[in-house]
Amino acid sequence: MELILFIICCYLNYSRAKRGGLNGGKWALYTFLAILGGLLIGATTIMIYLMANDPELQNMISDASASRNDEELRQYVQGKMHFLNQLFMLFCGIGGYLFVRYRLGRRTDTTVE
Repeated sequence: MELILFIICCYLNYSRAKRGGLNGGKWALYTFLAILGGLLIGATTIMIYLMANDPELQNMISDASASRNDEELRQYVQGKMHFLNQLFMLFCGIGGYLFVRYRLGRRTDTTVE
């Protein structure tokens, strides 16, 4: 579902750039990269939050003597990813779209009021 939303966002900026006389493909790529950047910022924020507030996760990562299994760590983190965390990441991705839309609007708006 998120992928469809991101494709729609790319298309909206593509058509906005075409109407403004700019290269639509370039702005669609900028939009996609900004969405990925927003998702990365959101995921990093959530991981920092989890690492700061979950002592069991801190022990799993910092305990070098234990034979930690990467699969166990991945399953533990996935168990902590709730709906609100995913929604936060989605809003961060939409923030990337809105940033590119703002930049595109400033680029195509030649009238100063």
